Amino acid sequence: MDRFIRYAAYALNAALIAFILAVIFNTHNSRDRMLAFATLLVPVISICALRNGPDREERQLQREVNKARLRAELVKLSGK
Repeated sequence: MDRFIRYAAYALNAALIAFILAVIFNTHNSRDRMLAFATLLVPVISICALRNGPDREERQLQREVNKARLRAELVKLSGK
């Protein structure tokens, strides 16, 4: 499921980039064109974050480490 969501995010960001580029090329007002260029940053940064973010195994290991730390802290607090 994680892979599906990741690929769906890539596809939707690519579609958003295509839409914004269509707006840029069909706009004659320079103010609107600059606004479209500014909104182009959002999907580009999103794709960069998806590519450079932690992978599935790393996120799973991080969750396990956090759970182990919490369990150790609970044992320590309960005095066992």
